[in-house]
Amino acid sequence: MGFEQLAELRDRLRAEKVQEKADSPKQP
Repeated sequence: MGFEQLAELRDRLRAEKVQEKADSPKQP
């Protein structure tokens, strides 16, 4: 039903995860 929606959601989660990792460089 929403291929674009799925891609957008995945992009959002990916960006959030990247931000979290950049926010906490203490983790390996």
